[in-house]
Amino acid sequence: MGKKAGAMSRRGFFNGLIRDALNWTLESENDRARGEGIEDYLSSFDSLPILGTYPKELFEDEARRLGIDFSQCGEEEAIRRIVTNRMNDNLPGDAAVHGGPVLESVANVDPVTTLHNYLEGVFRTTIPNESARKWTGIRAISEMCGNSPLWYLWFEDKGGAYSLELAEASVERLAPDGENAGGFDAILGHFRIRYFPDTEDENLFNDFSIHEQAVRTSELFDPTGTPSFEGSGRIHESHFLVGTMYIAVSAEKNFLEVFLEAPDRSRTYHPEGLFMDGKDGALAEVLAQGERDRNVPAWALSWFLVDKLIIAICLARKTAPSRIALLEKPGAVFYIDKENRIVERRSLEVRQRCLLGYIPLTANPHSDKIISIDLDGYGKGLLERGHLREAKLVHMQAEVPAEKIEWIDPEWWHARDREISTEGMTCGCLHDE
Repeated sequence: MGKKAGAMSRRGFFNGLIRDALNWTLESENDRARGEGIEDYLSSFDSLPILGTYPKELFEDEARRLGIDFSQCGEEEAIRRIVTNRMNDNLPGDAAVHGGPVLESVANVDPVTTLHNYLEGVFRTTIPNESARKWTGIRAISEMCGNSPLWYLWFEDKGGAYSLELAEASVERLAPDGENAGGFDAILGHFRIRYFPDTEDENLFNDFSIHEQAVRTSELFDPTGTPSFEGSGRIHESHFLVGTMYIAVSAEKNFLEVFLEAPDRSRTYHPEGLFMDGKDGALAEVLAQGERDRNVPAWALSWFLVDKLIIAICLARKTAPSRIALLEKPGAVFYIDKENRIVERRSLEVRQRCLLGYIPLTANPHSDKIISIDLDGYGKGLLERGHLREAKLVHMQAEVPAEKIEWIDPEWWHARDREISTEGMTCGCLHDE
């Protein structure tokens, strides 16, 4: 039986509650610019008796729809994410996920929630749409609610799976024209990139360390090729790590910066050899003295994920990079002794590669604070940043390349012109923990 005309669903009722709360907040600020009242609303969120006002079942239903584990996150954090998500959807046009006031306001409240909601907004725009998935190559995604935001991602062109984890977030002062050039505040997020190889891809699987191979084939992983809920907490933080990504978001300058850093090969050695328990219980030598253990193509694996993420951002925001910089600096290899102590040493056999993309965001129509940035000075100032002072600028690209350039994808510029169809929408999730 179809729904009667004029009938309101539980979710429609829920959306109305959030919209009314938002409108009340905005109206109470009188002449303030539309959207700026959200900051005050969310800053007092902890003391808002929202569960005592509205049925808990409404929030649980919405949490399931958004892939948020209500019990895992805790009521306060889960509802904070839900409320912010609904506020984004209820603000008009560019004031929502595709614009500034929510981003600017939430950034002043909680950088972790800001970055989570920003990426979630990009994923919600692209993942459920078959046409968008065609351009990003993302097959499915699953968010984990734990101590920090974490997403598992599966791609059409990769047999293995990725995890993208927010390790830390903060508000920092950036000076893109050099450290003595003033600067501006931005939300900065540090993400860990991990790749869990397909066990049937023998060449790549064997590039991972002996311990990683043992863990990957153990009961700590589930059939999706990612750590099980119980197993995720038992995997060493260094296992399967292939790269580091930073995202900086500035509402004042109206831009997003993506920075990727990874070695071309991630290599470890065992100077004293490696011994593991054999079938008879005795120690067996699995690596001879000085033998290389890990030899993972970390840069290629990390770049693949960030490439798709940049496409998704440009597709969702209808924008394109203003600058893409490729840099290199000296790399390192790691030596592990029999006590599992790790020593890092510089090595000419490894190059540390960096990709930095400056992506302008759609202008906030409700703000006159958008300030342009000197992109020429921005490019010159890159090498003055602390973590890039040893780097060499390999290439700088300002527009779609006329010819093929390694590690630069022309789709980053073409994505804004791609159409996202609302037909064939699916949840795009393999599992929820």
